[in-house]
Amino acid sequence: MLAKKNTRWAREEYQRRRYEGKKIHGRKKREAWKGLMEEASRQKETRKFYRKVNIIRKGYKPRIGMCKDKKGNLVIEKEDGQNTLVN
Repeated sequence: MLAKKNTRWAREEYQRRRYEGKKIHGRKKREAWKGLMEEASRQKETRKFYRKVNIIRKGYKPRIGMCKDKKGNLVIEKEDGQNTLVN
């Protein structure tokens, strides 16, 4: 594998691609929210309608990944990538 060089061109290329990726991600996110709003507006059942409205209103909430190990202890994956055991 070739070593990456920290040149001006490499940094500019990285920043350009990251900017393009952010634009694509933002566009997809707006399309998804727009589709969810249109779907909520077509709902005939009031409960389902308000459930979708609340999802739209509250926005995205990151979740913490949890599972149990072989001993039955709860394992929580933190943002920094380290695993911590919780009893």
